[in-house]
This record gives sequence, C-alpha cells and structure tokens, in this order.
Amino acid sequence: MLVLHRVSQGLVKARTVQANQIRGLLVKFGQVIPISISQLFKRLREVLEDGENELPESVRQLFVGLLDHLKELDRRVTELEKDIVLWYRNDEHSRKLEKIPGSGPRPTLGIPATSRTLGKRGLGGAGSETILNRGKDRKGVIAWTGTAIWASLKIQ
Repeated sequence: MLVLHRVSQGLVKARTVQANQIRGLLVKFGQVIPISISQLFKRLREVLEDGENELPESVRQLFVGLLDHLKELDRRVTELEKDIVLWYRNDEHSRKLEKIPGSGPRPTLGIPATSRTLGKRGLGGAGSETILNRGKDRKGVIAWTGTAIWASLKIQ
C-alpha cells in the first residue's frame, strides 16, 4: 500500500511540474493561466484554438503534446486515487483509524501499511503507539516526521 502512496505522490509532483512548465512557457507568449489544473486544461484548450494569438503553429503543436502528457499524468493520478480509496475501504486497520477526526484515505492508509512494514503487529499491536508517536506520550495524536510520505500524512 505504501508503494501506491509513493507512486501517487510522484505522479502528483510530475503533474505539478508539467503544469507549471506549461504556464511558464505560455507567459512568454502573453498568456497567463491561473494556478489550477482544471483552469489549465480549460484555458489551454482556448489558447490553442484561438488562431489570433501570438503562438506560432510549431509552438502550438508543442503545447498540444504537453497537454496530452499532462492529461495522461492526471488520468494516472485519478486512477491511483481510486485504488487507494478502494484499499482504504477494505482494510480493517484503516476503518479503525477512520474514527479519528480529520482522517480519511490519504492520512490513514500509510499508517497501517508502514507499521506493518516496520515489523510490528499493526495498529493496536505492541509497540505501534511508540512507533507512531516516537516514544512521546501524546494521547489521541498521531505524528511522524521521518520520510516524505509521513510528512504529508501527518495528523495533528
């Protein structure tokens, strides 16, 4: 399960990099698009269809390819998110964590997956509270600041 999170995180980063690259390149041609994937899809289509802007045909075709790549990244992120939610709904440990306010598929999935990876008995098992709280007594608070995945899954 942790693999799904890491791959999803990588794809989200790649999608963001691609979106920012497209926005930056469009600025060179006087086209400014707000920061939002949905706005980028909508406005880039409009820019590409507008034959009156400053985009040369060769550059227009380049943007069509960049848009196709961005759509593929977005499709893969959406697909992985569905897989993550499906696993979350079917995992006993995740359903237990769901009772914690503010939890959901993103913050809770990594906890049972990682606690098992560390060789413990999962949530509720001996030592899992120590792992999750790094030995500090914080009742009702789960925190981890080790890897990048845990930093993004922090619940406080």
